Amino acid sequence: MKKSLEKVMYMGIGAVIALLSFGLGNLHRNTANAQGEAPIVDLIRCRQLEIVNADGLNNVILSSNEQGGSVEVYSEELLLGKVRLSISENGGDVSVHGKNYKDLASLRIIADGGSVAVRREDGKGGAMLSTDEDGGVVNIINKENKGSVSLYNHKNGAFMDFYGKEGQRLRLIMSDEFGGGVLISGKDKQSSVLLSNDEYGGGIAIFNKVGKIVGQFSVSDIGSGMLSTRDKHGYKTGSVP
Repeated sequence: MKKSLEKVMYMGIGAVIALLSFGLGNLHRNTANAQGEAPIVDLIRCRQLEIVNADGLNNVILSSNEQGGSVEVYSEELLLGKVRLSISENGGDVSVHGKNYKDLASLRIIADGGSVAVRREDGKGGAMLSTDEDGGVVNIINKENKGSVSLYNHKNGAFMDFYGKEGQRLRLIMSDEFGGGVLISGKDKQSSVLLSNDEYGGGIAIFNKVGKIVGQFSVSDIGSGMLSTRDKHGYKTGSVP
């Protein structure tokens, strides 16, 4: 994935530079032919090239340094946004900035992985996919930056989180080398149901709105089991066996 993204980035920067060189050459050639004054330029060598609009403001900037280079393309009205491509010894990125340069979309590559992110025009909510040497993450956030879905994968297991519009966790699904579990919570963040299993068996636990267990069922890998109920204060009211 990393090599493919780097190849796309190199090709994108090369294409932009080629188009700009072609446009500049044609512009200079047309001016020279019409006025018969300036010679045709076959080669431009510089560390930074800036193309400005009629008001003298930068529309395109090409630059290079000891670590890599970048291409920046601005909207005609500068505060409406820009597109930027850059590359360095550690990777590169492509980013799209909206009004007042809010980061709306990005593709980034680093030494250990990379990420893709997309956001709303107002900068609220969006989706992100990232990866590194230990695993990866997918995160989706609503326009209030609260309700979301998150998926995590790493070398020891995986998690899936669901959050409500007020930011409270509603469901959690997890797994690791020993087993897994599902946690379903109420909007009060306390009442919940937990299902879990591991190498020795499994169980179900029910919690009330103050976080006390009011019901519990478990079974072991040898076939034995237990069922119990409790009142709202956590005191046992019945059990089997």
